[in-house]
Amino acid sequence: MISIIQFGFPKSGNYLLYTILKQVLTEAGLFRVPPNNSYMPADIKRYLTTPLDGFENNFITIEKNRLKLVIPHPEIRRIAIDNPLDFLKQYSVVRSHDAPTRLHFNLLKGITRWIYIYRDGRDAINSMMHYVVTPPVLLRHPEYKITSVKKIYQNYEYFAKHVQEWKENAQKAFSFPERFYFVKFEDIVSNKEKFLLELEKKIGVEPPAKTILKRSSFESMHSKTPIHARKGKTGEWKSNFSNKHKAIFKDIAGEMLIKLGYEKNLDW
Repeated sequence: MISIIQFGFPKSGNYLLYTILKQVLTEAGLFRVPPNNSYMPADIKRYLTTPLDGFENNFITIEKNRLKLVIPHPEIRRIAIDNPLDFLKQYSVVRSHDAPTRLHFNLLKGITRWIYIYRDGRDAINSMMHYVVTPPVLLRHPEYKITSVKKIYQNYEYFAKHVQEWKENAQKAFSFPERFYFVKFEDIVSNKEKFLLELEKKIGVEPPAKTILKRSSFESMHSKTPIHARKGKTGEWKSNFSNKHKAIFKDIAGEMLIKLGYEKNLDW
C-alpha cells in the first residue's frame, strides 16, 4: 500500500506536486481519501481556496509533540490525531508545511515514501506575499490586517521572518538526505514529462503521461483554484524586491540559495 508524505515550504509548488501525485495514483487505482469530512465545521466552504468537491483535508502538523490535522477555518484550526497509524491508512498522500524533524519520522512510521519539494526562496516568498492578502485568506485569518502587496512588502520584519522560515525549512529537510526524494519545483515546470518518468521510478507507479500533463497544466489548475495557482514565473521576485529586501535575504539565506544551486555567489 503506497503511503506518501509531501513536505514543502508554503508556495513552493506544493499544490502542483500534489495534483500530479493525486492523478498518478488515481489512474493506478491507488488514491485514497476518507469517505467524508464529517468532523469539518459546517461553514467550511466559505473559507476554502479550493473547490469543496475537490477538497482533501490532508494537511498535518506537529504541535507540542502531537500530530494534528490542519483545518482551514478561523476558529477550528487544529484537530488532534490520536492514532496516527489509523489516520494514515485513510490517505495515500498527506502534506505538511512543517520543517521535517525526527519526531515526524517517529509519529509517521506508516509512511512509505517521503518527498520534499523546494523552490527558489525568493519566488516562494514573493508568491506568499501575494497570497496572504487575498480575500479568502484574509477571511480565514482575521488577525491579518494588511490588504495590499505593496504594504506587506513594506513590513520588513514580516519579510525577514519568512526568509528565516524558508531557510530553516530547507535546512532541516536537507539534513535527512537518506530519507527524502527531493523535487525541485523549477524542474517540474521546465520539463514535466521528464519529471513524471523520474516520479515513476521513485514511487513505483507508471503515470499515464499525457493525461497527467493535461490535468496538471496551469490552465487546468487555475480554473479550479485560481488563488493557489498563480502563474508564478521564475524570477518574478525581481519586480517586488527592493535593494533592502535583497540585502535582508542575502544576510539570512543567501548561502542557502547557493547550496540549492540558485546562485553561484551573493552578487545578485
